Amino acid sequence: MPGLAKKLKSGAKSASLATGVPMPTLIRLLIALVFLGGLGFAGLYVLTLVVDPGQKDMTIKIPQRDLVLTPVLPQKAAPIVEAAPAPKVDDSKAKVVDTQE
Repeated sequence: MPGLAKKLKSGAKSASLATGVPMPTLIRLLIALVFLGGLGFAGLYVLTLVVDPGQKDMTIKIPQRDLVLTPVLPQKAAPIVEAAPAPKVDDSKAKVVDTQE
C-alpha cells in the first residue's frame, strides 16, 4: 500500500489508475446505477415493513336519480328498401364492334 499512496500523491487521478489498470467509464456508470437501484429497492422494502396503512370506513353519497333505472325501449327497425329493377336492354339493335384490327 505505500506504493499506492505514493502514486496517488504523484498525480494519479484515482486508485484504479494508480494500479495501472484503468476502470472503463461504462463499468463505473453501471456499478453506480446498480448501487443506486439497490438503495432505492432497499428503501421501498423497508417502507413496506415500517408503514402500516390504516383502515377506515368510507361513505360516498350517490344521488337518487342515479339509482333509478330508466327502461330502454326497443327501437323500430328501419324499413328495408328494395332496389329498383334494372331497365331492360334491347340487344337486337346493338352493334358489335371489332376492336382487334
